[in-house]
Amino acid sequence: MGGDGAGPRFGKSDLARLGRLLAEERVAAGLTLRALSTRCGVSTGSIRALEAGRSNPGLATVAAIVAGLGLSLDRMVQAVRAGRAGTTSLTRAGSGDADLSAGLAEPVLSARIVTLPGESLQRPPPDTARRASFALVVAGRVLATTATGERVHLDPGDSYHARPGQVAAWANGGARPSRLVHVVDTRGEDQSSTS
Repeated sequence: MGGDGAGPRFGKSDLARLGRLLAEERVAAGLTLRALSTRCGVSTGSIRALEAGRSNPGLATVAAIVAGLGLSLDRMVQAVRAGRAGTTSLTRAGSGDADLSAGLAEPVLSARIVTLPGESLQRPPPDTARRASFALVVAGRVLATTATGERVHLDPGDSYHARPGQVAAWANGGARPSRLVHVVDTRGEDQSSTS
């Protein structure tokens, strides 16, 4: 994407990152290439090339695609630029807990892999009392208990989004360990007064 001189231009890695982000957003929205093309007025070939990182489109093209996805152009540019700060890669988390945000300067989200041993009960990290969180079960079964006493059974692939303080405990009633990816929103001030 050409720039106006107000900051660094997008390089090849930025364009590849933008393409991946747009493809992820399109798939998450349940849109085919053709459906997005119809919605935004950009050819499927152009969208495909952008998603594959093989094109350097003009701002108007990117803006049309982003609008077709119902996203903000500013947020997409911010997400691409944030990727310049570095990413971490975890190829194997091992059998215990793993901090997936380690190595990132001022991460927007704090992510960890949490292992619940068999027949165990565990409270979520203390920051979930003040901040919104997300959890995805990747192995085993987890019983999440809410602050109101509701019990939610989660199988592999199940997830939840929770307001601050909404989830009180996780339990694993099986003999084998359960694992989940737990993400906490670290942006801004505590969110307990806004939720």
